Formats: sequence, structure tokens, C-alpha cells
Amino acid sequence: MVTQKAISLKIDTKLLQDLDYEVSIGWNKRNTLINQAIALYLELMDTRRRVKCYGNEEDKKDEANKWLRKRFPEIAEW
Repeated sequence: MVTQKAISLKIDTKLLQDLDYEVSIGWNKRNTLINQAIALYLELMDTRRRVKCYGNEEDKKDEANKWLRKRFPEIAEW
């Protein structure tokens, strides 16, 4: 079963240099990092939309912190 599709894109040269540097210091391939970045971006945008739905500031903070605890636990408010 095919789970990937080839695409073509234009990427800023500085971003590509930074991406290639990240690939060189880690164990992930460029394609893996791009897929992870897209997934993270989409998750963040979904969280931002959910936060906008809340009227209560405390509920907004709770929703944002739920995402932070999952993705960046070092700075999340506990």
C-alpha cells in the first residue's frame, strides 16, 4: 500500500541549509524531518483554532498547555 506521494517544492536556501545541518547532526533523513515539521505545524494550527473557540481565558490556557505538555514539556505550566 502506498503511504507517500512525491511532491516538488521551493524552499528558502537558508532553510534548506539549516535542514541539511540538522540532518547531518542527527540520525533522521531530510524527508523524515520535513514530514515531522508538517505534522507539528498542522497540530499547532489545530490547537490554535481550538483555543479561539473558548471564551474563558483559563480554558484557553488549559488547551494551550495541553499541547505544550505534549510537545514542549520543559516550559509548560503545570
